[in-house]
Amino acid sequence: MERKYVNEEKYQKAIKILKIVRIILLVLGVSLLAGGIVLMVLGFNQEPKNTQTPDEFMMGMNSSNRTSTPSFNLGMIMGGAFMIGIGMMLTFAGGVALSVIIHRREITGFMVSQSEPIVREGYQAYKETIQEVIHDTAVTINSAKGERVEDPDKDHKFCKYCGNVLENDAVFCEFCGKKLN
Repeated sequence: MERKYVNEEKYQKAIKILKIVRIILLVLGVSLLAGGIVLMVLGFNQEPKNTQTPDEFMMGMNSSNRTSTPSFNLGMIMGGAFMIGIGMMLTFAGGVALSVIIHRREITGFMVSQSEPIVREGYQAYKETIQEVIHDTAVTINSAKGERVEDPDKDHKFCKYCGNVLENDAVFCEFCGKKLN
């Protein structure tokens, strides 16, 4: 299909570039998502710290008698959350937004093919009403100009000099005043 205002060669080159960018964004986004998840899991699964103080060491106390509290690394958790957020944005941009841009012709064609039967059916259902509205509008406009409008339900005579629509029994044209044969 030839487009009047689109250089097809430049369009296809731009689409190829967008496809490459889409792949890069998807790979980068998924990598950041996976890395962020790993970082968060590692941040939550820190080994509890069970170290002896110098006093405990000197007194020969065993640190295994103490109960240890779970430990986590807030920096790793926040870094992982940040990586997940950036990964989600890049994955969305690559997977959805660029796909819509790249495939907009196909999407538009599909929408038109799905809408056309509905529009045709609607027109057929309201065809008479639409024609009446068009006729009434034309009568209103032309009567404001001082012209007559042809009634689609009956045959009319036309003036051979000026072309206006006349009544079938007219002897003279009411617009140009010439005698009709």
